[in-house]
Amino acid sequence: MKFKNTWHLPSLVIAASTFILIFLQNFFMPLAYDDYGFGSLSYVISIADIKGFTPNGHEHSLKEILAFNYYIYTHHSGRLLCTLLTTVALGAGLPFLIIKLAQSMLIFSFCLFVARLKKEAPALFNVEVFILCLAGYFMLPLKIANDSSMWMTGSITYLWLTIFAVVLIILFARNQPASVSQLLGMSFLYLIVATGHELISLSFCCALTMLFAFDYYINHSWDKQKLLFLLSSLVGYALNITAPGNIIRMGRTQRYASYSLMETALKRVEEVSKSFVRPELFAMVLGLLGALYLLACFQKNYQQISHRLNRVFPTIIIVLGIIYLAIISHLLHRYPFINMLKYTFLILLFSSTGYLALIDALKFREGSILAWAIALLSYNLARLIAPSDVHRILLPGYLITLIFVICILNRQVSNIRFQALLPLTILALANWSYITYGYAANYSVHQENTKILLAAASQIQSGENIKKITLHKFNTTYYPSTPWKKKRHEEVWLKFYYLIPQAVVIDYVGDDVGRFEKI
Repeated sequence: MKFKNTWHLPSLVIAASTFILIFLQNFFMPLAYDDYGFGSLSYVISIADIKGFTPNGHEHSLKEILAFNYYIYTHHSGRLLCTLLTTVALGAGLPFLIIKLAQSMLIFSFCLFVARLKKEAPALFNVEVFILCLAGYFMLPLKIANDSSMWMTGSITYLWLTIFAVVLIILFARNQPASVSQLLGMSFLYLIVATGHELISLSFCCALTMLFAFDYYINHSWDKQKLLFLLSSLVGYALNITAPGNIIRMGRTQRYASYSLMETALKRVEEVSKSFVRPELFAMVLGLLGALYLLACFQKNYQQISHRLNRVFPTIIIVLGIIYLAIISHLLHRYPFINMLKYTFLILLFSSTGYLALIDALKFREGSILAWAIALLSYNLARLIAPSDVHRILLPGYLITLIFVICILNRQVSNIRFQALLPLTILALANWSYITYGYAANYSVHQENTKILLAAASQIQSGENIKKITLHKFNTTYYPSTPWKKKRHEEVWLKFYYLIPQAVVIDYVGDDVGRFEKI
């Protein structure tokens, strides 16, 4: 069965069904961890005493929210956009259901936008590309989802920001003429997105720089519109990276306090290399290898670089796949040389990605695939100097890889057959079911805990002397933290969020079931 790219009932049914799936998964997302800190404007309360206002509940005026954002910028982080979005979403008294709906609409709209990249799609979207994009998102492993897309603070910082960056890179590449007012508005968007996150913003600026430079190489002239957007992005990144809060935060981070950036990078090589051979990235890396194989097959006869090298590249990609399977196989871990294969694999993977993308750009005189390769490479290299390599750090690289693969398929394959997507769709739905069911099973416990906290807060405000609140434990496999491990700052944030005095003891009862069990 092959769906045509026309506006008809099957397309509408697929669109409606997928939105329901996205919203259903997001519906069971709980408030967690940093959410309480940003919602109550007490996120840095355990780091420094905030002057000028007292954290209080989760309904704050715009003036309080802006004051808090200024304090974060000057004392903790330069992530202007992400901090502002998070505090507005969680600290302005908006119903959490509205925020979940907004995230669902963002993910759905993003998949539709990507499905419009295929030039032959005359209708609302290309069904096959839409399914591919959504299936890739639904394949997101539980460990990464816990730490990003299913946790509002992490989601805004990593999922939302990456989506914004990807869309702006695509618009930059298309370079459609704009009026003066549109230019000013778009310039502000490029600037503000570049303030979002140190690593994502760096990758964003590198991709834009590559597109701008390649355009100059092809046309031998500066595109003023692209130059304006690029400069806006660089200004935004400068505002991010030079923020007083970033300097203070780096000074507090033991890794940066003890080593130089070069020493940090060298010490992180082993840690970052391990992330690429984690089981949860199995699908992503195999997808990337498959896309590179396809790209290599179409470069055999391109004479301008090296005919012979282009001919052997498919073999190189196959060898890379074999090495990757050997590395992640637990049966082979007993051999010492397997550990050394990680570095060989990464060097070959990165060099092959860059080389093939460059050949593609020269062949088609269009640099979009090369830009995604640069974004992917720069993001993963920047991870070498990140303070930590937690699972949420993997999300932007995962999404950029997905877009990279889709762009290669759009260029090299005239039609993506629905039958070919069926196995991927089944796996994606299975993973979606696994994550959604787990969060749904926890949902009633989170709801009950919320009722207990609200009731206790009401009783305290009525004058009752409550010294202890008892909450129920839940399955921490589907949660970004384990609150009963006495993480003091999390408890502080939660009490501010629910207007509970800090002297009140919070305890948990029940079985501590599951702690990041196998995927």
